[in-house]
Amino acid sequence: MIRVGLDIDDVLADFIGAYCKRYNLERPSTWEFDPLFGERYYELCQDIDFWLNLTPLCDPKKLSFTPVCYITARKCPREWTILWLLQNGFPNVPVYHSHLWGGSKSRVAKANKLDLFIDDCYDNYKEIKNSGIPCKLYTCSHNLQYDVGSDRIEKI
Repeated sequence: MIRVGLDIDDVLADFIGAYCKRYNLERPSTWEFDPLFGERYYELCQDIDFWLNLTPLCDPKKLSFTPVCYITARKCPREWTILWLLQNGFPNVPVYHSHLWGGSKSRVAKANKLDLFIDDCYDNYKEIKNSGIPCKLYTCSHNLQYDVGSDRIEKI
């Protein structure tokens, strides 16, 4: 059985949509879209309601596999991430916040012996792929400019 890991924001949860709505911004075409992102993100990491009310991007009942783990770059409390996943019916598997692993999603992926990881962030995609773990780039408005060939996916 293939061991798959999933990112959460903009793969399972509509982080960008909620962020843009909250700050009255247009959906971005690149990741570097808000000069106030750092300050605003710090504010969001104190707001449980923001994280618990993110809209799911897929129906967990329609997943064709059960992930081995979730690996996210979130810096909000891990308990909020777990609660969102469970509230929305996603499989109850380990959740890793990569900043607790030196900021490296590939380090977490290797520790979990993943055969595949799915992420929306091009930089994470490159890091994981360069570490020897196959990775798919989940299509989002902020990563359309990258040509990743057959590594791009539209749905999970």
